[in-house]
Amino acid sequence: MAARPRRQRVSLENRECLIRAFNDPAQDYLSVADTIGVNRSTARGIVRRHLQEGQIAERPRGGPNHRKVDDEMKQCIEEILNENPALTLDGINRLLQERLPDKPRIHSRTVGKVLNGMLYTFKLVRRCPAERNRPDVIQNRHDYAAWFLGEAIQRQIVFIDECGFNVWTARSQGRAL
Repeated sequence: MAARPRRQRVSLENRECLIRAFNDPAQDYLSVADTIGVNRSTARGIVRRHLQEGQIAERPRGGPNHRKVDDEMKQCIEEILNENPALTLDGINRLLQERLPDKPRIHSRTVGKVLNGMLYTFKLVRRCPAERNRPDVIQNRHDYAAWFLGEAIQRQIVFIDECGFNVWTARSQGRAL
């Protein structure tokens, strides 16, 4: 029989065949392994695992290992965000630790990764003064826009403003340390 390609997994049927041959005193499980195209060291490993753990099936591969954030913590993070979406990651983490003191402590970056996995996006929150949306201020903005469209464009008025030389290199928003 032709040799199997490298790194191909051994099917459950072949594993069961090897274990049956190992349990049958009249058969040699290594010769059965050669017949079905399984490497001898792989066959020994399958038999050893069957003797130690009593399992024939292959162990699961990959997936999340040692996840600190479980579904209860994700649910709590979502509730915190629904209550106050303007919180920082540190604020969310602090409230999470207050609400779930028995859960493991996590870093703020972990909270950010969880939010990214929950399809939340981060936006810059700016304070909007209450005076900005008063009815008289809205009317003044409307009047200015009407004047600008009516007169300023026809007369080709140029606005000159004072500004620093490196106005585009300065940071306009604060950064966290």
